[in-house]
Amino acid sequence: MVDSFYSRLGEEALTRLVAAFYRRVREDDVIGPMYPPNDWEHAERRLRDFLIFRARRASTWSFMSAIRGEITSVSPSMSRAGSW
Repeated sequence: MVDSFYSRLGEEALTRLVAAFYRRVREDDVIGPMYPPNDWEHAERRLRDFLIFRARRASTWSFMSAIRGEITSVSPSMSRAGSW
């Protein structure tokens, strides 16, 4: 069995990574103001949850597979994205 990104890194490490990212974002003069000042905790939790979700399922979908056209099932709303 091949180790997945998630099994090698783990939820705790992803949580620490996101926390470190948001500590730096809060201090950043360009990116920091893009976040509502009272939403830091929720923003951090949303990113952490998203990354954990994606990392757990990394073996079933990859960005490069989508780029190469290997992923053919697309929801109807996604198929209209190119018409914007």
